[in-house]
Amino acid sequence: LFSRWSNSVLADPTSRVGSDGSVKLPQRITEPVQQHIAAGVMPEHICLTVAGFLACMAPLDGFEPGPFARAMVDPAKDRLAALAGKCSTAQDLAWAVFERGDVFAPVLAEQPGFVDRVGEYLDLIMTSGIRAAAAQAARSSSRH
Repeated sequence: LFSRWSNSVLADPTSRVGSDGSVKLPQRITEPVQQHIAAGVMPEHICLTVAGFLACMAPLDGFEPGPFARAMVDPAKDRLAALAGKCSTAQDLAWAVFERGDVFAPVLAEQPGFVDRVGEYLDLIMTSGIRAAAAQAARSSSRH
């Protein structure tokens, strides 16, 4: 990515890459999540990615994701923010998003432990920050 973004000929700003996650993520994570869980492995970094997306698009009351998150563009941002407004915990939000099924494939809510892990990472992001959540994902992945 650094090599690509440092190439001034390519007009590929990070704002474009970081936008429309509700369109990009579902098509990229559904099959890998199912394959990992079928193999008995929790896809820690995918869980972290989804949690990070939710932290930016649908911050729970009292959590401020920062100016870059506020500037992100996504067709589901308003729907997700409204859903977050009805939730009091990260777990509640994770389950509400996946059970609703209008952003992510409903089959993901059926994957053992996946939604709970997304909620755990979302909670960790909100309480300890993204670096702590990323370190936890790295530690958990290395155990597999």
